[in-house]
Amino acid sequence: MTRIAEFIAQLSPVELARPFYRPILKLGPAGRYWVEDFLQAWITIGLEITADVVMFTKIWQDMVQYAMTLPAWQPGKNRYWARAESLAVDLVGLHEAAVKVLGQAKYTSVVTAMAVVFERWAAQWLKYASVASWYAHFLVTESGQVLLRSGLHQLAGVVGSFEDSDWHRYGLGALFSETLSACWKSQREEVESEPSLRKGFLAILTELCARQIPEALHLRSKVSEFLQAG
Repeated sequence: MTRIAEFIAQLSPVELARPFYRPILKLGPAGRYWVEDFLQAWITIGLEITADVVMFTKIWQDMVQYAMTLPAWQPGKNRYWARAESLAVDLVGLHEAAVKVLGQAKYTSVVTAMAVVFERWAAQWLKYASVASWYAHFLVTESGQVLLRSGLHQLAGVVGSFEDSDWHRYGLGALFSETLSACWKSQREEVESEPSLRKGFLAILTELCARQIPEALHLRSKVSEFLQAG
């Protein structure tokens, strides 16, 4: 799987790469470990060795869009578990090893080009707490911060839906607080002036403070003047 990822990362155009990655993605959760190895190598190795980042991104976009059409890759009706849940995180490079590569500033252009794909993916998968935790973790990286605005809005839509056990199991309080802090630090003026961004920011902060998350309570004290103005 690693060798295939390396090979595809050096192909052009997309049509030439499809016969190699589509059969792997089609395995879905039934071939979880093969698919997992391929997707992790795609970012940790493929992104590092590609000579054409633009083509790499086009192939990656096609991978994600194709996987999202496959029945085996669909999220379930509940919020607790889906067979493709872990693979969905690998599909967009958000597990730990991949984020260490993708999250670097030099790959900001890749994440920017993938923004619409990330938004569509998040709309399907953020209802799962494990996925939301990995997404929040990515949003504070150097490249991930280009998605902060849309990511904050999407996290605000699900923050009130998680079970108490999810908050403890995945450390959502600290992760979401870190996301808010990053947004406040880099986009304070936008948070203050743009109603939709402000609404999302406050929705997450309110939920975190209601849960007595220490980091959120500290953040609230830092932005108290802003909150009072609201």
